[in-house]
Amino acid sequence: MSVTSAFDPYTASDHLPRSLFDKETGPSYDVKHTAFQAAVGTKKPRWDWLEEKITVKNLRDGQCGTDGGPSGYPGPFGSDLVKAVDGKSDDELIARPEHATFGMAMLGGGRVTGRAHLYG
Repeated sequence: MSVTSAFDPYTASDHLPRSLFDKETGPSYDVKHTAFQAAVGTKKPRWDWLEEKITVKNLRDGQCGTDGGPSGYPGPFGSDLVKAVDGKSDDELIARPEHATFGMAMLGGGRVTGRAHLYG
């Protein structure tokens, strides 16, 4: 199973100290004003960003911000990237690969360290 779904929060953790000391994001409880937005180059909450479509070219180039904007997050790589872009043209809009991987990770997460309640 892929670990791609874990990298955007990991990138956000790099931005956490600066965000916590920022006059706006530090005291904010708004999901649109967090370290995540600074890390991935968006103004959207993580869930809305995950549901965006991205061009194959932007995905290949690591331009993972909203609308292909710059981003500290490098995006998927290796077999995840190959599967996402294989046979597609550069200008084709596709779903972010992280979205599907996140769902699979949530389904199987409980079985990694023990039996999930679902299987108990």
